[in-house]
Amino acid sequence: MQPSTIFAILSVLAPFAAAHCCHVINENNECRDGSWGTPCCGQGGCNIFCCNCDGGCRSDNRKLASRATIDGAADADSFSVADVDGTGNLTLAQYTQYMGATEDDEIYVNWFKQHDKNGDGVVTPDEVRLN
Repeated sequence: MQPSTIFAILSVLAPFAAAHCCHVINENNECRDGSWGTPCCGQGGCNIFCCNCDGGCRSDNRKLASRATIDGAADADSFSVADVDGTGNLTLAQYTQYMGATEDDEIYVNWFKQHDKNGDGVVTPDEVRLN
């Protein structure tokens, strides 16, 4: 593998080396504690990427997560990775691609719309958090 390829891969993954995200663990939108993701599995409010959740993630030591969580990503880091065209606006297509969902997944579409506070069809960095 070329050094430039390795560098490119690492530069994309680096922001997540310290991210703590609270994603569902299976296709049934189940959280580690057995509850439903809405779409996130945080104790409190999460950013649009289900990271940096207030109070951490809902969990139960009896359940094993099939998706690894990573500690401490800033909202801006997640946003810049999801904003693949670098416009500073996140479209529904970019968001669902980043989250590994389809554009017609009602849970993620509704979550996107909640964050699109001005209803312009895109999420900007100042709309990443609901609070």
